[in-house]
Amino acid sequence: MESQSRPCPSCAAPVPGAYCGACGERLLGADELTVRAQLAQLVNGLFNIDGRVLRSLFTLGFRPGGLSYDYCRGARVKHLKPVQVFLLANVAYFLLQPYTGFNTFRSTLTLQIEQQLYSEQLAELVRARLAASGESLADFAVRFDARADSYARSLLILLAPLYAVALWALDLRARRRTFVEALVLATHFVAFMLVYNYLLGLNAVRMAIDFGLPSYGEITGSMVTLPILWLWCTLALRRFYELSSARAAARAAVITGLLLPIVVLYRFVLFWITYWSV
Repeated sequence: MESQSRPCPSCAAPVPGAYCGACGERLLGADELTVRAQLAQLVNGLFNIDGRVLRSLFTLGFRPGGLSYDYCRGARVKHLKPVQVFLLANVAYFLLQPYTGFNTFRSTLTLQIEQQLYSEQLAELVRARLAASGESLADFAVRFDARADSYARSLLILLAPLYAVALWALDLRARRRTFVEALVLATHFVAFMLVYNYLLGLNAVRMAIDFGLPSYGEITGSMVTLPILWLWCTLALRRFYELSSARAAARAAVITGLLLPIVVLYRFVLFWITYWSV
């Protein structure tokens, strides 16, 4: 005997089961609007979210390219979406970065006017502004650093499209993937960079320095982070684009080599946005 249909509360189509075939709406159960049922849903939702977060972070770090490959083939239930992975990495980076001792994406005024290729020109610009306003460098730095920190959180998302362009250009002749698919991989690459490279990797470097490892500033960090990025990128490209190991390694070297100019460009743009807003 066929079960009796009920009208869907969203589109009014007849629904013989638990879900509407027309719009996907789930019909309420008989005891769903009870305190017990709502608490059960809350607990289940919390554990489900935690499971997806942990599973996504594990896959991001230990199965390079796996998140991107699964997402682009339509297997999306078990993991967070690419933008969610990026936002999680972004929050983690800015919360924990001060403990690493490295300011890769958190550019202070001191870093901008003393330690960059363009620092001499910017330092002269800042000195002229302070001379005209009468404000001290220390006071200006406090305002600058606070504003730069807030802008840095938003500007980091720009790294993904830059890397996506590079990935898409390298694949242009074969056309194995679309630009949007390249953007998915680039987003996961930036997330990996933030969580595993610039949090775990650089924190390990800082602890090694505390135990006596000679420090040469950002050069020391780069000696650790760049090989890790190259290895992750090689494995990810091999899986995502189905490349040979040699071709994946060569393309990974190009992508990894773009890190320095991209970081310099990021810091330069961040300086000007911050400078004109304080």
